[in-house]
Amino acid sequence: MNSNVHFCLKSIPTFSSLDQRIRGKMCSFASQRLYKVNEYIFKQDEAADTIRILLYGVLKLFRVNECGTETILDYVSPGEVVGYDTFFQQNVYNYTSCVAVIESRICCIDRANFERLLMDEPTLMQTTLSEMSNYLANLNQNILGNKIMPAKEKLKSTFLSLGQDHGVEIEGGIRINIKLTQQEIADLIGISRPVACQLISELVDEGFIDRKGKTYIIRKEHLCPNLFIMSKWKEC
Repeated sequence: MNSNVHFCLKSIPTFSSLDQRIRGKMCSFASQRLYKVNEYIFKQDEAADTIRILLYGVLKLFRVNECGTETILDYVSPGEVVGYDTFFQQNVYNYTSCVAVIESRICCIDRANFERLLMDEPTLMQTTLSEMSNYLANLNQNILGNKIMPAKEKLKSTFLSLGQDHGVEIEGGIRINIKLTQQEIADLIGISRPVACQLISELVDEGFIDRKGKTYIIRKEHLCPNLFIMSKWKEC
């Protein structure tokens, strides 16, 4: 058994409560891989034959249209599973590509073997369905929020979310550990780049954030008391 993989599976919230026997079976068809900055994890139309769990680092999910325009869908945080939307149905990533924003380590699980194990192990099936339900609930909440929330509030919420998932505590606030262009920020909340530029300037003027190039810092006085900065799972 790969003890390194077993340790990381135990450390991942999704699988931490599973019996050691089940994690042992998963380890038999799991491996780890280190990805460099800007290295693709997968591309649109590639075979969706692997379930991936980010151990540390940052991943970007995006799609490219026929004109070559890139639209960011989400950033993946340590501990999150990539591939829920392919379970039992898709053989390729129809609409999504994934790239490492910073050096990232991923636990890779063979999808076919994992799906067979799901059918044999009710506890694993229950755990996975629960996580998928949470994933869909959060997705629906984000969609609803994007429809009814004013653009500036969406931007504030996005900065706080990025700070929680990808933030580093510094004196005076939290630095978002991802370099973001104005277009990338606009894509995340579904507005135009000029509007994003204007709103970012307003948030700087209001003291909500500080900006240094493509780096953003959420000012300490605007942070929630219970903001949790996720570890980067370096021990794996």
